[in-house]
Amino acid sequence: MLGKAEKIEKSAAAGLLDSTLPFMNAPPVNLGKICDWLGVEVYTMPCESFGAMFSLRDGKKFLMVNERLQQGRFRFSIAHELGHILLNHEPIRHIYEERERAIEAQADAFAAELLLPERFLRGDCAKYTVAELIRRYKVSRQSLELQLSSLRLIPKGTPSGAASRLPQRGRPSPMTGGVLQHK
Repeated sequence: MLGKAEKIEKSAAAGLLDSTLPFMNAPPVNLGKICDWLGVEVYTMPCESFGAMFSLRDGKKFLMVNERLQQGRFRFSIAHELGHILLNHEPIRHIYEERERAIEAQADAFAAELLLPERFLRGDCAKYTVAELIRRYKVSRQSLELQLSSLRLIPKGTPSGAASRLPQRGRPSPMTGGVLQHK
């Protein structure tokens, strides 16, 4: 059963998807279209000190994302920061400022639901293997496994009893461009 906080994140992600799905062919969820729809500018840069962060400048929302992240992590970082924005979290003032764990957990739950919406994932689990789901949704193995566990879903080809111990090793292939899919 979902707690009150988890319902808020799922509801916020579902509302955003309801508003933006007509403008995209998902999955994967088109983060470029979502950012455009929300009026959020996204800038990429090489960085060692953070994955992504959102900020406000002159009333305008923008995200800075580390371009060195692998595709799944890159997309999750954008979705996570969108969670902060839509859940009305205050932007951080400098890159070394830390947030409370509860706030980060809310943004993570939002990102998981945005990138791996239950409405798509539930049906896709019967049709695709873990590897195919990773490619289809353009997410990391870790993100997929956490969402599958949260939703209690078992993808096609998973041996009986193995759902709770899906492999943790391996990484998705490096970003090959088009991560924001502005099409």
